[in-house]
Amino acid sequence: MQNEGGGRSSCATAGESCYPIQIQGRISGVMAAFAGRFGRFLAVLGLTLWAGAVQAATAATGVRVAPQGEGARLVLNLSEPVEYSLFTLANPDRVVIELPELDWQVAGNPAGGLVERVRYARNRPGVGRVVIDLAKPARIAGHFILPPLNGQGHRLVLDLQPGAAPQAELRSPRPEPERQALAAPLPPPPAAKTQPRKPEKRVVVIDPGHGGEDPGTIGVAGTTEKSVTLAVALDLRRALLTTGRYSVFMTRDQDVFIPLRDRVATAVKANADLFISLHADSNPVKSTRGASVYTLSDKASDKEAEALAAKENKADLIAGFAADLNEYDAATRGILIDFALKTTMEYSGRFAKYTLLPELERQVRVLPNPYRFAGFRVLRVPNTPSVLVEMGYLSNREDEKVLTSARGRQALVAALARAVDRHFAEAKY
Repeated sequence: MQNEGGGRSSCATAGESCYPIQIQGRISGVMAAFAGRFGRFLAVLGLTLWAGAVQAATAATGVRVAPQGEGARLVLNLSEPVEYSLFTLANPDRVVIELPELDWQVAGNPAGGLVERVRYARNRPGVGRVVIDLAKPARIAGHFILPPLNGQGHRLVLDLQPGAAPQAELRSPRPEPERQALAAPLPPPPAAKTQPRKPEKRVVVIDPGHGGEDPGTIGVAGTTEKSVTLAVALDLRRALLTTGRYSVFMTRDQDVFIPLRDRVATAVKANADLFISLHADSNPVKSTRGASVYTLSDKASDKEAEALAAKENKADLIAGFAADLNEYDAATRGILIDFALKTTMEYSGRFAKYTLLPELERQVRVLPNPYRFAGFRVLRVPNTPSVLVEMGYLSNREDEKVLTSARGRQALVAALARAVDRHFAEAKY
């Protein structure tokens, strides 16, 4: 494993330890008004306002908890986005999510890592609290709401890391609804002045496909896929390191064969924030040319994606992540790995469709349907956006010329580097 650039990965966003943080979600004004009017109508009939609120309540349909290093990630499935606030309490240690009253449909007792139990209670009319009982003090390392994607609904995601004992409950002013932004945390108590910490560098892992005795596709003019992917990967590493914002690892930086399991293990060990695998395939239709982007999925988007995944999946299954789960029984390990890979699929799809492909389309030729998905083993990096970029077809003479020219590679690298910059500028994890 090769590393340049120094620094460590950090997926935490703003929102520290014991100060309450509020996120403004979108709540239907029509529904809220209806609930209010209906509640008043029931009150006239001698019923409670609460009965009306429950009828319009957002449903909580599931909670998942998975360990993340020493911390934990909690995902709350919701029927619609909500406004919420977060704060921590001590004696005993808890994290509290305060939000509009929920129709709590969660079965069982989700737990794992720092999280001992997740429970829900109505705090007051129209307001509920999800209480996360902790095994030890923890801080809020990140939080965000994911929109519906890949058949899943709205999800409130909360990342926890071990931290100092939490302070008593504090609250920040509720933001105006139209702002739809993170509310600023309350200022901490006065403390001695310290030097500001340099932002930690994001970790990008670049995977040049094939290598060594595995040449990959051989082009019309004899160009090997392994040489093209390595050349572009080295150029991309140079471009990212030049910014000073990234630590960059490569699964290989010379002509050697690396099994798929070791490529995944490189990303896991590096604690990657982003994984990019580079390829240049062939197509039976020689006139086919253009770049495309693939992500991991349980189902293939089409026959070509399925065939490509079968071709690339020469080596082994997920590595590294499972080794960290030895303390759990086999059934629990399977659930946690499945959860982590579902998170990978969600993040990867958003990066591919909304960030990477728009940048590629500005610089290089792409296929008419450039976003595809299938079961690529090399993309099974838990909790990390992972994409496989088919830079073009070496079976097409024009694509081969582009991929072997300095100008063609420069355009491709520029698009990839801009996509990486955009991704981390917009990321909320």
